[in-house]
Amino acid sequence: MHRDHVAHTFVQQREARFVASVRAELAAEYQAGRLREGLDLDVIARLITAQIEGIQPAWLGDPSVDVAVHLAALTDRIRKTVDG
Repeated sequence: MHRDHVAHTFVQQREARFVASVRAELAAEYQAGRLREGLDLDVIARLITAQIEGIQPAWLGDPSVDVAVHLAALTDRIRKTVDG
């Protein structure tokens, strides 16, 4: 969205709040020892946000798209494995 658009600030702030909330949840999971070591939580927060925002229109176009399955596929890759 162009910065001169009337909704630009609203959309930008909404996105920033969403990314920050995802980042906070990731930090809590990391502190609890449930995420792999060495993750850049800022990058992961953006990846999760992008996936959620991208999969929603796919689901709207095709209700057989399982949003939860897609999100779980990503989060499974950042979780700590049982052996470390």
